[in-house]
Parts: sequence; C-alpha cells; structure tokens
Amino acid sequence: MAKYGVGIDNIDMNTAEVKKISVSRTVGANSSAVADYSFALLMAVARRVVEIHNGCKNGDWGKKIALDVFGKKIGILGLGAIGRGMVQRVKGFNMDIYAYDVFKDEGYIQENSIKFVDVETIMRECDFISIHMPLTEETHHMINGDLLSKAKSNLVLINTARGGIVDEEVLYQAIVDKKIYGAGIDAFEEEPPQNSKLLSLENVIVGSHTAASSFEATNLMSLMATGNIIKDLGRV
Repeated sequence: MAKYGVGIDNIDMNTAEVKKISVSRTVGANSSAVADYSFALLMAVARRVVEIHNGCKNGDWGKKIALDVFGKKIGILGLGAIGRGMVQRVKGFNMDIYAYDVFKDEGYIQENSIKFVDVETIMRECDFISIHMPLTEETHHMINGDLLSKAKSNLVLINTARGGIVDEEVLYQAIVDKKIYGAGIDAFEEEPPQNSKLLSLENVIVGSHTAASSFEATNLMSLMATGNIIKDLGRV
C-alpha cells in the first residue's frame, strides 16, 4: 500500500501488520508546499488579508488595524521536515524561534538558534504557533482549554497538520472571548467540517486540507507513491 502523502493516522496499521501489508509514504515530497502555506496563513491571519479583501469588494475602504509579524516570537510544534521548513521561512522575518518536538536534535537546535522548550512555555510566550506534529493518542486535543488559557491575547494559531490536535470547540471560544487573536486552520477533525462554529469567525481563515496541493508537490507525491508501489512489488 502506497500512501499519497505522509500521515498514516487514517490507515489501520495494526490490521496492515497482521495481514503483512507494507505501507509506504511520500516522505518529504510536500514539505516545502506545506511550509509555504503555513506561513501564508500566518501572514493572512495576522494582517487580516481575507477580511480586508472581502470588505473592499463590498465597498468598505476603511483601514483595519492588524498585527506586525517581523521580529515577533513563533513557536513551532514539531521539527520534522515541515517544521524545519517553517524555521527557514521565519528566519527571513527575524523571528525568535521556539520549538518543541518529541526528539531533540541538539545540533540542529544550536545551529538555528532555536529555544527548545515545552509546549506550555511556547503557548505562554509566543505570538504565533504553527503545528507540524502527527496525530497520535498523545497529541489528540493537545491544544486544549488549559493551554489556551495561558496564551497571549495576540496569539495566532496555525494548524496545517491534523485537526484532532486542536480542540476546535475550545479554540472557537478562546477566539470569541478574545483570549487569542485568530487562527489559520487547514485541518479539521471532520472534513469537510459540518456546522463548525469556527467557519463563522472573520479572524479564522480556513483551508480544505490543501496545504500540500502545489503543482510541484502533487507531481512529486505521485512519482514517489508510484515508485514505492513498484519497489514493494519487487519484494513480493
């Protein structure tokens, strides 16, 4: 079995193992595309791009105050290929980089001047948080009410990973109560989301789990998935 992508949370790996079905992934094929989209969401939410765009199209030429991005603090949850792609992008904005991962690569952390801390510290100190972790039992609803209660009121939360990592009801309430500034969400627990209250908020920009959908990434994923099938068939 060749996964057209990286995440395997939607594959019954136990059954695959019992039936001796090998499962391959297209690791690294879409990393740049997802990092690009994550940073695009960050900028769009911070600067209220969609809200301003929609207002202008409806004749509202008023000025809307938004957040600066340059020189702020960002927390990156997950330092795999996509998380490291975000590191590269935010460096151009002179951002202080905080990060958490289950694995600690000391050399990479020191080389990129990253503050490696726990998730609570990231939530408390950072202006932006971008999620790039897999969905597991440990990360399910990791972004919960307790964590969000510690956030800055200007926090922008970006999730292009998996919807289940964020408790969406709690996130909605935190934004409505102005506990945080806004969010960019490309992954929901249910896709497409049914009656999600997040869709009603102007300071939430949503995507159709499309971060990986660039021409270059989809072509590369197709080639890698096909190559993985051929490789696995050669072992049969």
